[in-house]
Amino acid sequence: MHIEVKHKWRFLWLGKWRTTRFHATEEHIRREHPEAVCVPGTMIEQEVLDTDEEHMAALRERASAGHGGVLCNARMPPHLNNRPPALDQQ
Repeated sequence: MHIEVKHKWRFLWLGKWRTTRFHATEEHIRREHPEAVCVPGTMIEQEVLDTDEEHMAALRERASAGHGGVLCNARMPPHLNNRPPALDQQ
């Protein structure tokens, strides 16, 4: 797991300064708008899960905390869902 620092950004588009509607990392925004300036007071730090094990641990933690009931394969990310298709879907 790692932490990403994100901001809202002001950038020049068609001769006018615009503000992003989303938070983005500096690396992400600089690809298209090298002149972008971060908006003060908009910083957020977001945890990003890196491995499948971290994703599974987060799902188990949410399920045990009462966020969505029991852990079931239907809520797992598609690459972790090893459940065979239901007979009525074939």
